[in-house]
Amino acid sequence: MRVIFEADRLKIGSWTRLTLNHADLVCQFDGSMRLMSWEIVEGPHRCKIEFSFESVKSMLLHIANESTGYLYVQLSSPPQFYLEVKVSETRSAWRACNDITEGHQATTEMRHMIQASKAVLTKQLPRLFDNDPHLRQVFFFILIFLFF
Repeated sequence: MRVIFEADRLKIGSWTRLTLNHADLVCQFDGSMRLMSWEIVEGPHRCKIEFSFESVKSMLLHIANESTGYLYVQLSSPPQFYLEVKVSETRSAWRACNDITEGHQATTEMRHMIQASKAVLTKQLPRLFDNDPHLRQVFFFILIFLFF
């Protein structure tokens, strides 16, 4: 089972990547391969931060208001990094590369934050957790609405 959705922001340490265009920040959860990835498009380049389900120590879904949600993922080890390269005119492949974040923060900062719409997060994530015992065990949900 695969869960794919677009996000508005990715934050690792003080490094932040904001969505500028449609589909330039995509979150993928591959249940059959047991991998998660953040795919980032920057101009003509596409890169990926990837980690296994087993490296996830905890996941917290925080619904901050009626439209915005935050997914916090705490890792036990650094993720892998990939750059998409053209293999031929019609094919591309992922090639391992160094940490793509400023100052190589994703190698040392194990907490990742994804900001996306509440509707996307609350619809997509339960499908993933329902099918994976490890993720279900490390997942927490917080619903906080502050009205003054």
